[in-house]
Amino acid sequence: MLFTCLIAYLTLTISLISIPGPTFSPTLMLSAINSVAFKPSSTITTRIYIPEGVIIRIHDNTIEFEGHTVNFGVVREYLRFGLIREYYPDKIILNVNLNQLILIGGRIYELKFSCVNVDSIQIDVIRIIGV
Repeated sequence: MLFTCLIAYLTLTISLISIPGPTFSPTLMLSAINSVAFKPSSTITTRIYIPEGVIIRIHDNTIEFEGHTVNFGVVREYLRFGLIREYYPDKIILNVNLNQLILIGGRIYELKFSCVNVDSIQIDVIRIIGV
């Protein structure tokens, strides 16, 4: 009887637990940029999930977020490091130049971040997962 009750309790618990979906934060992207910034010939590859309804536009020294608000707590450390020049809830202006790139939500992007010059970072899409 006790065994049956424990099995029923375990089954109920497992049915109530939901596996959380992937979340998005610009921290991973900023961390990758910070890792290669000002270090010529350095490269890092990472995967970034962009949720449905979010579009990220990267150009010049700006990263713009459409459909997502960037929390100040996310960028505070990067302001201290000197990576970020200006912060707005929908836009981050960096102290390094980036190539032009648009990332559309609902996909996982495998991105390669390379420092091509002291103040210039190249971001290349290696592959898109979930098209």
